[in-house]
Amino acid sequence: MNCKAKRLFTTSLTLAILLSLLPLLQNVVAQELPSVFVNPEENFFYTDTTAVGTEFDITIEAADWPDPGVMSFEFKLRYDPTMLEPVLERTGIDSEFWITEFIVRRGFDMDVDPPQPFEDAEGPYLLFASSFLGAKGAEGDGILAKAGFKIIAEPLTGKTLSCGLDLTGVLMLNPSAQAYAEDYYEVQSGIYQYSGPPPPHYLRVEPEIVGASEVGEEVGITVMIYDVEADQRIIGAEFKLFFNPSILSLTDITEGDFFKAFGSTFFVDFTEAEYGVVGILLLPTDEGGYPPDEDLGFPNGDGSLANFEFEVISLPEVLTEFPLELGEVVIIDADLNELPPRSTEDAVLLVPVRREDLNQDGLVNVLDMGAFAVAYGSYPDHPRWNVRADIDKNGIVNILDGVLIVLAFGK
Repeated sequence: MNCKAKRLFTTSLTLAILLSLLPLLQNVVAQELPSVFVNPEENFFYTDTTAVGTEFDITIEAADWPDPGVMSFEFKLRYDPTMLEPVLERTGIDSEFWITEFIVRRGFDMDVDPPQPFEDAEGPYLLFASSFLGAKGAEGDGILAKAGFKIIAEPLTGKTLSCGLDLTGVLMLNPSAQAYAEDYYEVQSGIYQYSGPPPPHYLRVEPEIVGASEVGEEVGITVMIYDVEADQRIIGAEFKLFFNPSILSLTDITEGDFFKAFGSTFFVDFTEAEYGVVGILLLPTDEGGYPPDEDLGFPNGDGSLANFEFEVISLPEVLTEFPLELGEVVIIDADLNELPPRSTEDAVLLVPVRREDLNQDGLVNVLDMGAFAVAYGSYPDHPRWNVRADIDKNGIVNILDGVLIVLAFGK
């Protein structure tokens, strides 16, 4: 074999080997690392709903541990003693909270009641450790320990108290009593936060459930804002709405009526592959001040921020939910301070729904019969016209549509 042919053969063989290994390499890349983490990660409390003296619990859990598993573990949980007082410390399967079989029954625990924290140069901590007998370690997911704390300090007005619920000194041992390397697994600590009441305003995608039954159908949703107070002096908003681009194509975005009710606005939108972006700004007076209209004052109450129109471009074979999620929400006041909303409420796209499912909630029932009854006898431009109630698409809602609903009832 000459050199050129040999090189070609070697290259082809190498390429074939790489191609055969590609699925395996992809699986390796996609595989998640084992982990040890605090659950819930965020422990946020507010003075208007949670009093000093309130107790809360967290668990320390393990996830995605492969063979040969975990035979023993040890870790410290650190906290700020000026804010929190430990009231519960549990380790091992014999504790009342244990709800999995991650650790076998021959384990022992180091429960102390009441908890007696240790302390070093970095401050106080709770110590958790467990070991058990057997030839095989625990695999998969499970709870390792539980801790409880009491809130002992209240934040000053307008201030926030916060501290980490930090996992340190984590040791995870295999059945050969060898410690797993630190880069073999991930450690996720938690956080505690105690602050004044959250701002009242929140955002919501409406309707909460929107459905479609066929490719080419148009779907519309609205992003609403609620409970805005004038003394917040809100003048602008920006957010992204995420959707599944394999199912939906975003065809149009229009401004809602909320800010426009209080003056002239600047509205901008653009579309990326998986989300639409909206920015709205209430324009100031000619002199550059706010509010733009003294009689109207600053925005307040409820209203729509933007309307999104989609076209369905494909459908799954079975009824499936796809999220319509708000993200990267920014609300600003007249001083250009950010005022994060109290919450955001997302929606779901439900496809494919039956044509007889007029309210598109995934079930043909009495609610759809009610919608049919309201629209009965109507036609386009009629005040009671409901295009969804015209199931057979003949331009009028009549008994034929009612029969179709009856035949699909309960499905």
